[in-house]
Amino acid sequence: MREINKVKPEQLDFFNDIPNLKRDITDPYEEWKEMPEFVQEEELYYKQIIIRFKTEKDYDNFGKLINQNLTLQTKSIWYPKYINDLCLICIDESQESEFNCEH
Repeated sequence: MREINKVKPEQLDFFNDIPNLKRDITDPYEEWKEMPEFVQEEELYYKQIIIRFKTEKDYDNFGKLINQNLTLQTKSIWYPKYINDLCLICIDESQESEFNCEH
C-alpha cells in the first residue's frame, strides 16, 4: 500500500505564496453593513397535492378535464390555469416558447 503524503498546515494556507493578496481582502461583515434583510415571501397558493395516474390514458383524460396541456415533462400546474408574470412581458408569439407562455 502506498503511503499518502501528509499535508502540513502551513501548506494549506494559500496566502503564504501571495503576500500582497492579504491586503486586498475585505471583511465580508463590513461589506454587508446597512444592506437590506432578505425576506422570503410566503407561498402564493392555498393547497398543493400529488396526483398519481395508473395509465397514460388517465393522464390524458385528466388534462382534458381541467383543460390544460399536460406532457411527460409537466412537473406542476396551476388550477385554474395561471399565467405567470413572465408572460406579461411577451411582446409577440415568437417569445412564448422562450418564457413557456401559453395564452
